[in-house]
Amino acid sequence: MKEKLMKFDRKVSMKSLAKLVVAPVVVLSAVLVLTAGCGGSTNSSSGTESSSMASSMEMTTTTTAAKPAGAVEVDLSEYMFDPSTVQVKAGDVTFYLVNKGTIPHNFAIKLASGWDASPDVDVAQSATFVVKGLTPGTYDTECTVAGHAQSGMVGKLVVS
Repeated sequence: MKEKLMKFDRKVSMKSLAKLVVAPVVVLSAVLVLTAGCGGSTNSSSGTESSSMASSMEMTTTTTAAKPAGAVEVDLSEYMFDPSTVQVKAGDVTFYLVNKGTIPHNFAIKLASGWDASPDVDVAQSATFVVKGLTPGTYDTECTVAGHAQSGMVGKLVVS
């Protein structure tokens, strides 16, 4: 009888232990899955802007390596843009963003209306970010993924 009771206690203990270990893992996994697509966003007020944008931004995402004709390439990595200062002519501008880093990044431009960002670009992927109606001036740029601008992922866009 004592042996049967010990076996029963072990089964209960193993089941209880399994519940204690498995339940938090399942909950943590669910939280990670639900938040994985959320790119943190920071709206920094630093920097200057000497002009405003006439039109809204248009964004498209692609996973191909083909750079669109006439596009301005900006490479994204930890925690920098290359080039850090981008020079373009006024009007419609297509940015070709290439993530050469090990984590997702994006490219945001500070406009008179606030920060407008490209989609997050996954590791070893690219995205096309089309900006229509840029007017001459100097704009701040940054990666709005949480903590990236604070780590130095900032730059300038000079429109002439």
